[in-house]
Amino acid sequence: MQALLTLDSVGSDQPEIDEVDHPIAIIASQDCDLEQDFRARANGKAAQLPSILLYEVTEAQTLLSRMAGSDIKRQASNNKNERYHVLQSVPTELDALGQRLPDLGIDFNDSYQ
Repeated sequence: MQALLTLDSVGSDQPEIDEVDHPIAIIASQDCDLEQDFRARANGKAAQLPSILLYEVTEAQTLLSRMAGSDIKRQASNNKNERYHVLQSVPTELDALGQRLPDLGIDFNDSYQ
């Protein structure tokens, strides 16, 4: 869940927050930075990281359907485009939870904190 301050309420006595749901996301912050921040907080020190960088993950077909041009779709499907990445599906028998994950897609221009 991402909390966003509405523009209309900036500077008002009662700010309004919009909540944006991101069902699946990946953490892009470096694990060494996350560990260092965790250790600092666990020892009662100030946080080391002001925020954590996240990317929304969607089903690959949804991501590909938003793209214009067959060249970009082909490049993204084959992970030959820096902006997009497609993660292959996980079969039920290889999934620890027994759920089948479909092909998933990431747009690296779509980050949030």
